[in-house]
Amino acid sequence: MVRVHDEGVFDAPIEKVWKYIGDAPSHQHRAIQLGAPVNEKGNAMTFKAKTLNADGKTWRTETLVMTMNPPKGFTLETLDGPMKGTKHTHTY
Repeated sequence: MVRVHDEGVFDAPIEKVWKYIGDAPSHQHRAIQLGAPVNEKGNAMTFKAKTLNADGKTWRTETLVMTMNPPKGFTLETLDGPMKGTKHTHTY
């Protein structure tokens, strides 16, 4: 198991942070291209995502579940592909 701990400060009210986080499909990220949610249930959204491989040139498709737990944080879990079972937990 690998655990990475990274801290930072957002100079914004928590409501503004959650508005941004809650609009995941509109975020621009070089290595992850999220489509529209394919399923929404409770506080969880399932997405198909194109993810850049480690070579920086080729892409793979993965299924991701983003579970929102405002105002404390969210979890992003990979359901298939080489990162299957990986969970990223963001706590605010």
